[in-house]
Amino acid sequence: IALLSEVAGLRVLPAIDPHLSARWHAEFLRNDAHPDRIFTYRLPRAWSYGLAFYAGRELPEWSPAHPESALVLTTPAGMAEMKKLGRVSGAIEEPFKGILYVPAFPAPF
Repeated sequence: IALLSEVAGLRVLPAIDPHLSARWHAEFLRNDAHPDRIFTYRLPRAWSYGLAFYAGRELPEWSPAHPESALVLTTPAGMAEMKKLGRVSGAIEEPFKGILYVPAFPAPF
């Protein structure tokens, strides 16, 4: 049983951590060159709170009125809304790990 617990702790839990915890995502974004361009959009409250906790700051909520390009952390439903607004095109080729990283285009003039 101890070996089974050790295997779960070393292999299984780290593999599912990005799907369940904001810690992995906050660490991934920690050294971003433009942290002021990272936003959340329609994330469940638990994800927003978790990101704020692990990032050491609250990430602002993205608005469709935001004029500049941005990296938006959202869900598949949030990305679909962004597509309807014309701020995203194409598909995200990354595996879904609880949060999608969506590059938002600048707002059209």
